[in-house]
Order: sequence, then structure tokens, then C-alpha cells
Amino acid sequence: WYWRLKFPCYLHGGDVCHAKAGQHREHAIFGSDRCASAHPSDPAAALLALGARLHTTARELPLSELYRLPTDDNRDVTALEPGELILELDVPQPEASVYLKAMERRKWSFALVGVAAARFADGVRLALAGVAPVPWALSSPDALEQATPLPGTAYKVDIARALIRRAVEAVGAPRSA
Repeated sequence: WYWRLKFPCYLHGGDVCHAKAGQHREHAIFGSDRCASAHPSDPAAALLALGARLHTTARELPLSELYRLPTDDNRDVTALEPGELILELDVPQPEASVYLKAMERRKWSFALVGVAAARFADGVRLALAGVAPVPWALSSPDALEQATPLPGTAYKVDIARALIRRAVEAVGAPRSA
């Protein structure tokens, strides 16, 4: 809703992130130095955990390079150039995968926290939705300790911890070759 205001938020050319003040329980716990919005896409987090690759009209790149945190020099949240379109996705087949999310309502609600886990022979990959301005990859469950929640978003760390534990249990340990 901040983009509808007559004064722009940081992401849309303003000087401040209006989401950091006031009620912000739905906002980020990672990557929120400049923008505290929470990326709402469940599929983006799932595709990130799966290690998907994109084919665009100009190039091929991993999904992990598509989304980027806004900076003072570049506030675009994707690496796509003007006119560049995504044509195709390559999605590796995991040994097992799961997506879990906590929502305020049972249906048609953005995730407060979403966790994607994909098990491959080399380990389990994790990605989160609803916790950063972009889909957020975690190097391990312990990386959750690097969260920097706002006062109203600290509860998301506990939800993420519980969902990560459940997701890792659901996909199991990688099978040895």
C-alpha cells in the first residue's frame, strides 16, 4: 500500500522506507536496510530452493541472480533489462521437496513466512518467502540467526525456525551415492 501514497517510498524513488515506522508486522526480517517490504511470491521461493535457471530473450541466468536487494544506485528488484522477457525455466528434479507457509487466513493470503526445502544429493537447499524484499536463500537453518527483524516482525523468526525444522524433517537427509 505504500506505493499508493503521494510521497514515494524508498523503493519507488523516495528517501525513506515508510514501512519501518508504525505497524509493520507483515514486513521483512532480512535485507531490510533500505526497504522493509516482504516479497510475496511463494513460487519464487520454491524455484530458488530448487535451483531453477531462467532463459530470457537475452541470456540465461540462475534464479538466484534474478532478484536483488535495492541499493541507492539501483532500486530495481530484478536484474532484467527493459524489454527483457523470461521465456523458459529449467527446474532440476530434487529427491524430495516441500513448501510450507504460515498465513493469517487459511486461503488467498500472502505468506507471513514461507519455507521451501529441496533435497538433492549434495544437501538440502532452503529458501524463504515473506521475510525479505526478495526471495531469500538460506545457506543453512542456522543462517536464520542473521535475521534483523523490526520490532513488529520479530515473531517471524520463531515461525521461520519452526517451519524450517518441519520442512527439513519432511524432505529428509540426502541419500548417499
